[in-house]
Amino acid sequence: MPKEFNFLSKLTGSFALSAAGNATVAMIEAAYRHHGLDWRYINCEVTPERPGDAVRGYPWSTAASNAARNW
Repeated sequence: MPKEFNFLSKLTGSFALSAAGNATVAMIEAAYRHHGLDWRYINCEVTPERPGDAVRGYPWSTAASNAARNW
């Protein structure tokens, strides 16, 4: 049976102010590699005044979109 390819990685991350200084991405991605997970972690620079706009900009999550409506 031929191997099935999937080029769609799981996407995780954080919305934060001062995201550029947040080393979490290095630690989390190292853990994903260690456990053989095809996941990615990204930091996104988001001001405290606009978290709902940031979440609404990422259509990958219905739950996140629903939560954003309450922000």
